[in-house]
Amino acid sequence: MNTSLSDPIRHIVEKREKIDAIDRQIAELICKRFKLVKDIGSIKHEHKLTIHDPSRESRQMSILGGIAREHNVPHGVVVFPFKMVTIMSRQTQGEKRTEHITPRYCWSCEWRTCGLDDPGGSSFRICPRCSMPLL
Repeated sequence: MNTSLSDPIRHIVEKREKIDAIDRQIAELICKRFKLVKDIGSIKHEHKLTIHDPSRESRQMSILGGIAREHNVPHGVVVFPFKMVTIMSRQTQGEKRTEHITPRYCWSCEWRTCGLDDPGGSSFRICPRCSMPLL
């Protein structure tokens, strides 16, 4: 039997199993995060506080960008998913989508566009070139 083919496949399977375990952890952490987001939203609503805190968001994105640099990972790989989570968090807390559509940046194909509505029904706009959510 030719083991040269099975060894790389075995290594890929092992790595994918680790990825699957990490994905489960990420999903569980996102669920825990959203429970906290809902709690914070209730407090904000009760005390008539604004939902969006741009200075906190900016600090967090800077910290996350630093983590990406520490691990020699492209900035967008770490920051982009958190930008999406942050947008969804604000919506969970009751932030209304603004009706005016401003140009956004597609991190994937590095193109500035107003994008298209996501056919999946989310409030994200997607890049007409690559279908990635716009920042």
